[in-house]
Amino acid sequence: MEVPHQIVIGTRASTLACVQATLIQDAIHNQFPQIKTRLKTIKTQGDRILDVALNKIGDKGLFIKELEHALLAGEIDIAVHSMKDMPGEIADDFVLHSALQRDKPHDVLLFADSAVTKRAREKNSQSLADLLPAGAIIGTSSLRREAQLKRQYPEFQCQLIRGNLQTRYKKLIHPTQGAHFDAIMLAAAGVHRLGWDDYIGYNFNPVANCIPSACQGILAVQYLANRKKQLANVLDGLKHAETELFQQAERAFLQAMAGGCQLPMGAHCFYDASLKQYQLLGIVLSPDGQQAVRHQCAVSENNPAQAGFELAEMLKNKGATAIL
Repeated sequence: MEVPHQIVIGTRASTLACVQATLIQDAIHNQFPQIKTRLKTIKTQGDRILDVALNKIGDKGLFIKELEHALLAGEIDIAVHSMKDMPGEIADDFVLHSALQRDKPHDVLLFADSAVTKRAREKNSQSLADLLPAGAIIGTSSLRREAQLKRQYPEFQCQLIRGNLQTRYKKLIHPTQGAHFDAIMLAAAGVHRLGWDDYIGYNFNPVANCIPSACQGILAVQYLANRKKQLANVLDGLKHAETELFQQAERAFLQAMAGGCQLPMGAHCFYDASLKQYQLLGIVLSPDGQQAVRHQCAVSENNPAQAGFELAEMLKNKGATAIL
């Protein structure tokens, strides 16, 4: 079997991105100890522009373009991404698929007041209204999260917070003038990968009260299609069957809705034990949360992408296009 002698792994420069790239690096070493690997960090547009909401920058490839350029230039062999950052359409020059098992797909809240975190964990609170007062300020960089928060908790305020997870957490616990937050909303997977589980005060239910971004918690590997013969022998072995099913269904939905991770919509594929089958749940909202359409459908294990296309069509028929 043909495998490369060395693989240069491209990643964003944040601590979380490097942790995620290291997970892929370790998985390659475990299966192919003879392959030498090294990480190369690259700063992306999304990392540089930190004072504007992502949905206002107007680019669906905020966190990937520079990595794709490095692939095309031969500076790196593979790029590691958060799959939720990937736009629905990828150029034919590239191969993209999931790697490793999906981490926790849901969203979480980290509170500024440790006493609130302790009370929330002790009581296993089901409603944020039990934990935060009216007018509480919740920081998020996601229009999807903001819209779902506003829909369920109109008494709270949402404010933009950007930067890597360490930067956002620092802003939470060390407020500055004009930048006070009672809580920040993040992806559980990133918090978990940084070892911050003890900071989590509230877990959103990904089906009942906050549908995640498509492919949240899934790692992606990307490489040039003309190197598939060499690299597929290594990277196909990193796939996790159920995770690949999830990403195919959710990315098909994303593609059919012509969306990226910055639009107010979510998709979540999961196994429903009561129905004994996989389901795909989707939502599209107006930015203020006042309008929303939601639907779910069954997922065929033989053709998970079909469910994504069908769900998108159902939501469009219910008014999703007009909302977006």
